[in-house]
Amino acid sequence: PLYGGDVDGVAVEVPGPVFVKYASACGTARLRHDDDATMFRRWERLPAPLRCVVMEMSEDAFLRVYRGAALRGVEALSRLDASRVDLARRRRTRDPRWFERGFRQAMRDLPDELPVEMLRDHRQQIRDAMGDTQQPDFVFNMAIVNVLVDDEIKATLGASSLAWSWVMRHATCPVPNHDQPLAAYTLVADFCMHLLTGSGVATPSMEPRMGDLDLAAVYEAERVRPLRPRLAAETGTCDGAGGACPHPIAWTCPLCDVAICSACAVGPTGAPTHECDGRVIRFGDRPALVGYMQQFVSKCTQCRVRIATPERLAANARLRARIIAQRDWLATTDRDRLTARARLAKGDAAHAAWLAETYSRNPLA
Repeated sequence: PLYGGDVDGVAVEVPGPVFVKYASACGTARLRHDDDATMFRRWERLPAPLRCVVMEMSEDAFLRVYRGAALRGVEALSRLDASRVDLARRRRTRDPRWFERGFRQAMRDLPDELPVEMLRDHRQQIRDAMGDTQQPDFVFNMAIVNVLVDDEIKATLGASSLAWSWVMRHATCPVPNHDQPLAAYTLVADFCMHLLTGSGVATPSMEPRMGDLDLAAVYEAERVRPLRPRLAAETGTCDGAGGACPHPIAWTCPLCDVAICSACAVGPTGAPTHECDGRVIRFGDRPALVGYMQQFVSKCTQCRVRIATPERLAANARLRARIIAQRDWLATTDRDRLTARARLAKGDAAHAAWLAETYSRNPLA
């Protein structure tokens, strides 16, 4: 498809699956395919009124624009994401017929054993639950999550970069009993603590005191997980020595991507252990994480150990501060989108300075 058009004989180049560059309405055309960086650059060069073209792109094309922004860096990511504010205002009156088309298609794809008639009777409830998936927030959030799970982009940006910190904060998932989503790259152990604060087991609004439950002890114990002997399908070289160990892997973690050789395995007799870095984003394809979460929450709710020493009091205070820092940092994500627009209006230098200050720390790391 062709997005955009010729205005008074001036060629307008618009990102999309296929690009057509032409001199006038009656001129010649040249087809080409562009890489991710060029996709973002062409979006960036568009006049502001035409940037809403992203809402008409295919999912793959828009993901390429976002990949191009990620490879450019945190300033490009922020600029692209801030544009959704204006897009949202323009899309509020969108024709709702998209839902009817999607609903009919979903009904055709349902297995025969599901109660189709009951689903038809609850059409409005399903519509309310789904929300308008054509709205900018949905489209942008899906693109950010796709960038988050792209190992090539993570390696290019660096896990400690401002850009990766930005991606970690903006890729979100809903949390039961919470009025705001949680970052998809949150540690599973931190995710469990957020669940507990929502259920009333933990109260981050209160400073820990002597005699309170020592939930930090459960947190510390559950972070240290045993490794298992590698499966036949798991191959590669050891992650030990900062990735410089050349030996083949012998032990792996079912919750995160750690894989080490026998020489690097450290632990008591039996299976070696490690400090697990399992992340929420892996819930979809790692069933072991669900079991881990259930076990973690169960141990916290059944905890009978009390804070009895200054050292344990300090450990619980650190855990509380970590959870609060994550909650507060994520709570201002939408507001910071407006801040980014305001800083962009002041110039690139003001925008860059604000991003450096905001993303130099990362409570999710």
